[in-house]
Amino acid sequence: MIPESEAAQITALFRDSFSASEGPDEARMIEQLVRALLALPVDLRHVFTSRVDDAPVAGCVFTPLTFPDASRRVMLLSPVAVHPEVQRLGHGSTMIRNALETLAKQDIGLVVTYGDPAYYGRLGFQPITADQIAAPYTLSMPMGWQAVALDGRELAAEGTPECVPPFRNPDMW
Repeated sequence: MIPESEAAQITALFRDSFSASEGPDEARMIEQLVRALLALPVDLRHVFTSRVDDAPVAGCVFTPLTFPDASRRVMLLSPVAVHPEVQRLGHGSTMIRNALETLAKQDIGLVVTYGDPAYYGRLGFQPITADQIAAPYTLSMPMGWQAVALDGRELAAEGTPECVPPFRNPDMW
């Protein structure tokens, strides 16, 4: 369990970051999402942060995507936030690279995300189609669906995955 004070710091980081980039409505939705993700049992979420002076300046959450064949462990990277005052200083990229290394050591085979291809492409993610790896719901912007194989295998998974409850909203996709 994440201590309440740390959860509040992480939630504030996401709220402030998304408020600056996407506006207050999106920030409120992401704040609620992050609260729900942080409340999940520890085996259903991996939270990574980058800190400066013991305060989080970047954060990301990984949650499982469970495919019917279950032949490989797959995680969804979402959401990701970097505080506006430290963007473009490497905090987010370094945090995600370290997270991917940690997850590879935990036998996670594949990580997918739904975001900016230019940003995630620098981190090894490649664009994919829903035919290669299905999303839990129809994607509103399929060009943002990307994956990186941590196990060296192909970018593929069979069937439609199930996501954790906080992501079970088609409007989020």
